[in-house]
Amino acid sequence: MSVDQIDPSRVSFLNDHGFAPGEYVLYWMQQSQRALCNHALEFAAERANELGLPLLVTFGLTDGYPEANLRHHLVETGEIELAPSPRAWLEAATHPLTVELAQLTRAVALELLELPASLHRDPADRIIVATARALEVPLLTFDRRIRRSGLVELWTA
Repeated sequence: MSVDQIDPSRVSFLNDHGFAPGEYVLYWMQQSQRALCNHALEFAAERANELGLPLLVTFGLTDGYPEANLRHHLVETGEIELAPSPRAWLEAATHPLTVELAQLTRAVALELLELPASLHRDPADRIIVATARALEVPLLTFDRRIRRSGLVELWTA
């Protein structure tokens, strides 16, 4: 979902200072702890892509935080666990039947040297682009800076 599709009544600016320049876009997740159908997260991701900045998502678990509830407390104290656990998710997401993990090879390092400095400041994004170029594979990304660069073939469905 693009920002244009988000109902404007769902976006609230808490001050009139606008956006301050920085090194990342911060999304402070307190409610709607989900990746899909999360308008606030989608707005933050779109804003990060527009600015060519990484998105940092944080989730605070403290008893004193406004609107903290028993669920937060139970997660923080370990009385319940989120499913799947981060370890289980990572194991499933990186399973050889799911994906092929690309190594940081000499060819990737050489591609990194060829990328223009204007592409991206984020080293991880630069490595992703260099890896796609070295492996000659299309890249699936929502990062506007990468998409507009013309440096990689983009994956299309």
